[in-house]
Amino acid sequence: MFICEKCGTCCRYHKCKYLTKDNLCSIYEQRPDRCKVDKMNINNLPKEQYYKIVKSACNLLRIKEWLDPTIESLFDKQYEQERIKFRG
Repeated sequence: MFICEKCGTCCRYHKCKYLTKDNLCSIYEQRPDRCKVDKMNINNLPKEQYYKIVKSACNLLRIKEWLDPTIESLFDKQYEQERIKFRG
């Protein structure tokens, strides 16, 4: 069975309304199949291989979640400097 780290990243990515402030699923026992990693192995990959892929996807989502505001902040600073130069 896939062991979820319960970080909430995938639920935030999918804007799930059932994610609690503690990063827990408020409907865990009744959650849809798309939220069940084992049910989503539609290509019937070997479990070890499939879990590695899922774990990689989780890690990429976490990186994206961290990078989005960081990059946005950097762009805001860059564009602010450009606006100042343009207004001269």
